Amino acid sequence: ATVSVSGSTITVTPVSAGSTQVIVVGTQGGVINSSICTVTVAKAAATKTDPVKKTNLVYNGSAQALVTAGSSSHGSYTYCLTENGTYTSSIPTQTNVGTYTVYWRFTGDANHNDDSGSVSGIEIAKGSGTRTDPTAVANLVYNGSAQALVTAGSSSHGSYTYCLTQNGTYSASVPTQTNAGTYTVYWRFTGDANHSDATGSVSGISIAKKAPSITLSKSAMSFSALNTNNTFTITYDGDGTLSAVSSNTSKATVSLSGSTATVHSVAYGSATITVTASAGNNYLAYTASDKTVAVTIDPGVALASATVGMIVASNGKAYTTSNWSASYGTKVAVVGYKNGSSGYAVALVDASNQTWDEITNNGANKNVDCTLADDKRGSVPAAPTGTTWKVLNMANYKLVWQAMGSADRYNATSNGLITAAGGTALSGDYWATQEDTTNYGYDFFSGGWISYRKTDSGNVRPVLAW
Repeated sequence: ATVSVSGSTITVTPVSAGSTQVIVVGTQGGVINSSICTVTVAKAAATKTDPVKKTNLVYNGSAQALVTAGSSSHGSYTYCLTENGTYTSSIPTQTNVGTYTVYWRFTGDANHNDDSGSVSGIEIAKGSGTRTDPTAVANLVYNGSAQALVTAGSSSHGSYTYCLTQNGTYSASVPTQTNAGTYTVYWRFTGDANHSDATGSVSGISIAKKAPSITLSKSAMSFSALNTNNTFTITYDGDGTLSAVSSNTSKATVSLSGSTATVHSVAYGSATITVTASAGNNYLAYTASDKTVAVTIDPGVALASATVGMIVASNGKAYTTSNWSASYGTKVAVVGYKNGSSGYAVALVDASNQTWDEITNNGANKNVDCTLADDKRGSVPAAPTGTTWKVLNMANYKLVWQAMGSADRYNATSNGLITAAGGTALSGDYWATQEDTTNYGYDFFSGGWISYRKTDSGNVRPVLAW
């Protein structure tokens, strides 16, 4: 402190806090007197900015300062997280989520007072964390087994649970479903101590219906008689309803019992049975028209079972004149002779005219049945599979005519069988392969057999042999 005197007034001016003595000395009547006074200067309140709490703190995995530092030119601050702990000049930090209080002390300088206080309610909120939420599994198709509907969510900051209903019981297992349909998976994320919870859902998750397969035990069936049944089996892996339809119910009908289809012959002709299936719960409809059975109701018999007078068709079967239909093919010949399962059938038209030498390869094949050259067939149709067009020797032509009701050559009776089958009656002379002399071969006509010059062109009526 400083002291100034003005008359009898002494003025003490403080300089700094503390105590000091002021000695006052005076004279009166030549006597010196003194007096001592103790002067005390008290500390002043400091000018300062106290710490304040940090706001909007969110967990980020790192230590974060809880308050802004106090400031003053009249002293310094220290801090502690407990009121009676060890105070330091470092601002307290915390990493984890929670609510905290920071205690502070202000230590004034020589002229300023100390102070203390606290900042409470400092909050580090939970962070959202890093996570990969569940996503729908794509391209699911019914396969008869349970399939996961979503890919599991993942995070190092918490765990996921799932449910097929929003308010149902959640489980850590990813939901699965077996049947075709559209589903929604609800999920909950439970964060750890420092991360927030979350919820969500994945909708429109589809398990598509599977395409079914159909296999038929037969691709074709034939009937030789009317009002008879034949069956085929359907192998079907779907859950729809099978259906079998005939393309021509006037010829054949079909009925289903389970996986067995029964086809009934109604009239001679043909029909196609097509099998389809409707959509089921887990399988698509099968609507393609490729699962078929070709049905033929055909009275034809194998040539081995044919009888004289039957028509031989291009399909290789024989028909009576009363049950013939153009749907069976082209008329080729009429059965003329049978010997067990083998036989001959006479062509319905003449082949091209030839010489005896052409037929027998200049006699190299004389006296035997010779194969008719294909380029000499003329209007004669191609031979059905398993048969061959022949020009016969004398003995075999005689067998044919005799079997057809003639003597040893054609006549009105044999011609009648030919025309009844739709053919042209024989007229004139016809070559056989039989040789008479060096220059003559045999031919036949309605009156018998005669010798004819080998180099002369003549009629040829070939015979189908099998």
